[in-house]
Amino acid sequence: MPTTKQMLKKGAQGVLDVTIVATKCAKYGLSFTTGLVKQLFGGAQNMANEFAPAPSLGIGENLLEATEKAAKKSFDLLISAEKSAKEALK
Repeated sequence: MPTTKQMLKKGAQGVLDVTIVATKCAKYGLSFTTGLVKQLFGGAQNMANEFAPAPSLGIGENLLEATEKAAKKSFDLLISAEKSAKEALK
């Protein structure tokens, strides 16, 4: 018969498994969302340029890419920490 400590460790490992999957889903959801934003922004920019051409500074695109990169790095660090916590419970 498992002890209370063993049951708690298994429960904590299960919770960490779920959070790792949720974090990965959030990371890939972010990629999908930013891809969609880039498509919509590009379409809107093209339409605006048809009516009133203007030089493109690329500030919005660079800001979006930098934000996406930072968020992905944060997700990677979080996933790594969750995996480390799971390993520590073994």
